[in-house]
Amino acid sequence: IPPNGVCVSGECVCTDEYTVENIKNERDCSHRRCPLDCSGNGQCDDGTCVCDEDHRGETCQMLRCKNDCGFGNNGDCYDPMIDDVYSITDVPYWSDETPFCVCNQGWTEPDCLNM
Repeated sequence: IPPNGVCVSGECVCTDEYTVENIKNERDCSHRRCPLDCSGNGQCDDGTCVCDEDHRGETCQMLRCKNDCGFGNNGDCYDPMIDDVYSITDVPYWSDETPFCVCNQGWTEPDCLNM
């Protein structure tokens, strides 16, 4: 009997915090469920979301910026659908719901790769 669920007719039925679905395809209740099931944008690895290449965030709820704004070192990515972009100073113009980079001093938009 799995420690985090029960067997019913040979199938595991997990408690709410655990799941049989996991990145390793082990069909027992030994893996923690991910928050919001990774928003449908990633895979769960024992309670931690592994986001697909187009998403980021703890629950893979945010779109990823182009080149991760200098691969995460040269600026910050903002998603107008989630982040409070109006509180950011020096916000570049955006015309849709596409995430954008705000580059650190010396780096240039759109992806913070050039000085």
